[in-house]
Amino acid sequence: MTPIAVTHTVLTHGLLIEDETSAVFFTSDTSATEEAWQPVNECAKLRAVFIDLSFPNRLTELARVSCHHSTETLLEEMQKIHPAATIYGIHLKTPYRDQIMAEVETLDHPRLVVAEVGREYQF
Repeated sequence: MTPIAVTHTVLTHGLLIEDETSAVFFTSDTSATEEAWQPVNECAKLRAVFIDLSFPNRLTELARVSCHHSTETLLEEMQKIHPAATIYGIHLKTPYRDQIMAEVETLDHPRLVVAEVGREYQF
């Protein structure tokens, strides 16, 4: 497990977790970041990224100033992430969950899904 600094209003880290065959990067409280993606993308075993998706698009400015992601800003951030990795949206703010889910479903983006609470993931 390797902590990697990410952008947020306070010092925050994501965790790159690796075993012999795969790696996953977890980061919740974060917004657009640059430095984090270099070590994450250099990991040849990267299979998935679990990342903040707190707000719907109508609250993109709030997402930006609070250092979180909206669906729109996460799509921008995904361009920095290795294309083989599946992107799982996490940290959805409860009042906006249905809106965010609808936006992600409408996008029908092959790499972007909302993580399911209570589901066990294996990589």
